[in-house]
Amino acid sequence: MAIRRHYMSCYWLALLLVWPAVASAELRLHIDKNRIGFVQAYLENAGDAPLTVVTDNLRYQQQGDRVEIVPEQPVWSRNDGDVLLKGSLLPYAPVTLRPGEITFLQKPNIRVVAKEVVYTIPENWAALQGTWSGSTSVSLKLR
Repeated sequence: MAIRRHYMSCYWLALLLVWPAVASAELRLHIDKNRIGFVQAYLENAGDAPLTVVTDNLRYQQQGDRVEIVPEQPVWSRNDGDVLLKGSLLPYAPVTLRPGEITFLQKPNIRVVAKEVVYTIPENWAALQGTWSGSTSVSLKLR
């Protein structure tokens, strides 16, 4: 019986340690192309809690067959290093998604030749701005 309790305790401990990794996967990225060749990116809250995501003022960094989408991050370069600045979130067009809701990225700049698209919000920037942080990606299989 003591051994069984020990295994149950280990199970709950492992679940608590793994849960943050599962929570970061609560945002899904979808890509679609319409008939005239326009590529659109969508974000879906696949979790159980509301998430605030940014949909504008994003950089689209093409690296070979991969496009990484990250927010513009203003910094102040001082003698002792760069300081990430907090500003108004409005230029980033924040959207709070309840579970199951989907939004779209403003002004997507994704070339059809890309094979993978990654939406990344750095943890330090998200903590400063009060948004979701993490990374979600999708391989392009456009019609």
